[in-house]
Amino acid sequence: MPSNLLIVAVVLAIAGGVIAYIGDTIGKRLGKRRVSVFGLRPRSTAILISALTGVAIALLSLGAMLILFGQVRDALLHYDDLTASIVEAESQLEQARGQEADSRRATRKAEERQREADGARATAEQSAEQAELDRGAAEDQRARVEGQLEHAGSRLESTRANLGTTEAKLESAEGNLKDLAGNLAGLSEDFLQDTLIGRPTTVLAGDELARVILTSDMGEERIRQALVDLKAEADRVAEQEGAAPLPELDEEARLTVFEYEANANIPEGQSPLTPNPTVRATVYDQAVQQTMAYFEDYDRVIAQVSAAFDSIEGRPVLVKLTGGPIRRLLTKGDELARMEIGSELPYDAIVARLQELADEVGWAALERGMIPTASGSFGRLRPGQIDTLVTQIQSMRGVVPVAVYAATDMENIDELEVIFRLAEQ
Repeated sequence: MPSNLLIVAVVLAIAGGVIAYIGDTIGKRLGKRRVSVFGLRPRSTAILISALTGVAIALLSLGAMLILFGQVRDALLHYDDLTASIVEAESQLEQARGQEADSRRATRKAEERQREADGARATAEQSAEQAELDRGAAEDQRARVEGQLEHAGSRLESTRANLGTTEAKLESAEGNLKDLAGNLAGLSEDFLQDTLIGRPTTVLAGDELARVILTSDMGEERIRQALVDLKAEADRVAEQEGAAPLPELDEEARLTVFEYEANANIPEGQSPLTPNPTVRATVYDQAVQQTMAYFEDYDRVIAQVSAAFDSIEGRPVLVKLTGGPIRRLLTKGDELARMEIGSELPYDAIVARLQELADEVGWAALERGMIPTASGSFGRLRPGQIDTLVTQIQSMRGVVPVAVYAATDMENIDELEVIFRLAEQ
């Protein structure tokens, strides 16, 4: 207990005892003398004196505490201010607690962003590792190409050495050609058309011969076999279209030849249409590795064999092997293209404009990554749609915007399904 509080307690005890003793003594004397105050009975007068004595003790105690203790005095005299301060302090405490909660939420969000950043960094590191592997493979390929170029250089030197002999033979051939020209002059025009010019084509550049869907649950061996089977299916389709192997080749000759085989054959002095089993195996290996890389992000991959160039009937078809992941490309309601058409145009002119819009839809789908169907088409504008649209356009005034939207959710290998309708201006 503090010393000043002990002093006050002692003083109050002594003063209270003295006042109580004096009050009791006065009360007794007045009681014996039977003194009456304010017209009260003597006994009531003694009780009043005792009560006043108690009041004096209380007032004395309060006065002493107010005089000696500033904190008690401030608490009694400034109670309302202290209460308001307490309320304000409690409000500030609640605000501080709210700020602390916000800070904790912000900290959690920052931690989540950090985890996402770590995941993105890990993905980037994996991509960098894959790029390094690809770079190594490219360097190996470059070394092989340089070796082939060196070999081609040596063959070029040999060819130059034989050039003099060839020139002599050419001079002799010129005389033979003159004789041949004379003989051809006597042939009919129809014969020349059939033998020299009228060679029909089997497939056109870009035509798809076969396709296959590869899934992520397939191992490398199954994927490779699927690609070999895909090549066999392309051979079968090419034969149906009129392709044939080179007659001067052995039984291993194929109806389709990868353009990579053709590129490898040229430095060796072979015909581009000569099959090259070694290069073909490399094509399969690279396709398998690329497919496995796609499976890191996608579940399905499409592989296609299509014509690299126009092909002549009775000859092999030069093809290319391509592929890519199957992914969600369009969502129902996505706009693919739009065009403004004048409502005053005649029926045929509006139909022509709608056909132009349909062609733009095909190009827009290609730009987004849509893979054409095996037939090479992207769908068509049906006659019923044409009549309905023309009627709607002619019922309007001025320039009418027409838009094309995706009719449903589609992957990049699906057949394009679209809706033509008037768009908002």
